[in-house]
Amino acid sequence: MSAGFRRAARLAVLCWAIASLASAVARDSAPVVDDVALAEQRALAAAVDHVAEAVVQIRTIGGLEQVDDTVLAQGPTTGVVVRSDGYIVSSSFNFAQRPSSILVRLPDGSQAPAEIVGRDENLMLVLLKVETDDPLPVPSSRPLEEIRVGQRVAAVGRTFVAERVNTSVGVVSALGRMHGRVLQTDAKVSAANYGGPLVDLSGRVLGVLTPMAPGMTGAAGESSEVAGAEYYDSGIAFAAPWEHVLAVLPRWIEAGDLQRGVLGVGLKDGPAHATPPEVTSIWPRSPAAEAGWKQGDVIIAVDDQPVVSQTQLRTAVVPKYAGDRLRVTLRRGAGDQAKELNTEITLAAELPPFQQAFLGVLPERPAVADAETEDPPAGVVVRAVWPESPAAAAGVKVGDRVTAVGETEISTTASAVTALTSQYAGVDIELTVVRDDEPLTLQLTTEDLPTEVLASDQLGRQPQGDEADANAANREFAEVKLPQFSQAARVLAPAKTTTKPGLLLWLGTTDVDANREFAESWQTLMDRDQFVLAVAEPRDESGWTGDDLEFLSRMLPVLASQYGVDPRRAVIGGEGKAGQLAAALALQSRGQLAGAATLAAPLPRTLTLRDNAPGAPLALLMIATQNSPFSMLIDRDAQRLQQAGYPVSQASRRGSAARDGRLDNTVQELIARWLDGLDRI
Repeated sequence: MSAGFRRAARLAVLCWAIASLASAVARDSAPVVDDVALAEQRALAAAVDHVAEAVVQIRTIGGLEQVDDTVLAQGPTTGVVVRSDGYIVSSSFNFAQRPSSILVRLPDGSQAPAEIVGRDENLMLVLLKVETDDPLPVPSSRPLEEIRVGQRVAAVGRTFVAERVNTSVGVVSALGRMHGRVLQTDAKVSAANYGGPLVDLSGRVLGVLTPMAPGMTGAAGESSEVAGAEYYDSGIAFAAPWEHVLAVLPRWIEAGDLQRGVLGVGLKDGPAHATPPEVTSIWPRSPAAEAGWKQGDVIIAVDDQPVVSQTQLRTAVVPKYAGDRLRVTLRRGAGDQAKELNTEITLAAELPPFQQAFLGVLPERPAVADAETEDPPAGVVVRAVWPESPAAAAGVKVGDRVTAVGETEISTTASAVTALTSQYAGVDIELTVVRDDEPLTLQLTTEDLPTEVLASDQLGRQPQGDEADANAANREFAEVKLPQFSQAARVLAPAKTTTKPGLLLWLGTTDVDANREFAESWQTLMDRDQFVLAVAEPRDESGWTGDDLEFLSRMLPVLASQYGVDPRRAVIGGEGKAGQLAAALALQSRGQLAGAATLAAPLPRTLTLRDNAPGAPLALLMIATQNSPFSMLIDRDAQRLQQAGYPVSQASRRGSAARDGRLDNTVQELIARWLDGLDRI
């Protein structure tokens, strides 16, 4: 009998049943409805009774009271027995506070201490182990393939009254949510039954209830065990499939923690449901890099299942764990040159901190377009060669024109940066340069971005034409405001712009006159090094706070657009608390800024530092005050930043903050030279 015939037969039987029920309802509506409701109620009660013995109450002692913005429940929580020899599964939410001790109430009413065996970072579950002489009851499982949208279910927990379970009734409202990881139910689910089972009318377990949310990230971008708790009793709840838990249990017991697997690629911007999974960047030393993937490759299949959108790719990859192997088919090239490549890839638990590859070239900046119509020759002209750099060792000279990095042809500085995005320190690479109209191929080995600040005579500064009067009294201190904010930024620009300018956004005070005096003290440096100085005001006279971050974040693109800023020389700076806020914004808003300059400012203690990432180079200049109590903290933070892959330049100054809104000339000159060298490649 064919599958189509069987489906037709089942549909006919279903239609007959509906017609019969409708006829019965027409004859005697109220008794039939009552009978159906009573039968369902009895079935649910029997199902809950069937699973209740395997549902345990868990008490945690000690730990945090709050994670991110979520206040954690302090009462009992729920778990489900997954193996008779004492293994119990619960939601990670119940252990986000990192308790000092855990007690489990067993089916016979006794209590036993439990230890955490491991966490499943993909499904946000925890595996516990208790020692018990008697085997524990294990619930039966409903196969994932038999679960249907619309079927009646019950969410079960055992919390405040240990002798009985609590129940919430609903239906399965969706399958394969959160990129294929979980089931969805409209039953009201909260801390009362997180970690408990979702069961069908036969008492079989469909999944373990746990909060989840798109992205699954906390305030600092890390994986969060409380993400999704905001759906509390809303009719949107999730359960990790029980069949999946059983399948990974042996591996979970052996490995401890199960970590999410990552490929290490960036994908083309666009709506995830409609955009093909085209690779735009590859994390150095990532699984994708080791498999030989390249920029421009399009992923067309995973484990022989076609994928045509980024959503389908995520559904194929996100449920997998670190160490899982995938067969990935790529399409490389376009048109008649396109070919398919079959690759094998082993997912990683984490990616190594990214260290931007450095050649040692400081490029000439193109002149601002005026009446010229002639296209300049392709390539990047060398303005200066960084001392003791790979380029210096390979024999690159001032005036050389770089035309290729490896196999990638170079037309602009931006294309050179793109070519280096997937490269890292220690890679052998060919550099093609044109010298005296003759092409040369030079061999070099990339290094990490340098941390030293070059002296003025090493920067190869370009002549700017007629010297402007740096102290011109009529230079405008222009106000830039955003309609939704009360504060403003005031801007001083170079007297004459010959190249695309950099930007120094300094966090000033509410005193406009002091901010003007501060800005005017930079005029000579602005004209020489071609950068715009913007001095921002805090909202409150008491100074800068985290509430000002949104203002600064929105002000940056406005300034960049209005003044035509070179994004590779756009930085933020400040002193003390303002410096802390500047560093936090730079680290949290990757891609908006090329750097942050801080004075007497350790990193905020609440900042969770994320590793550096390709595509958005970020450098830091940290200036400490000699004999300051903050000096040791600044040194420690600089080491943390270096370990996370960020180039950090350090310096110290004598004394304290300068009077009359000015910085010491030496400090200003240092910041200007650091800024002038940020467009290095």
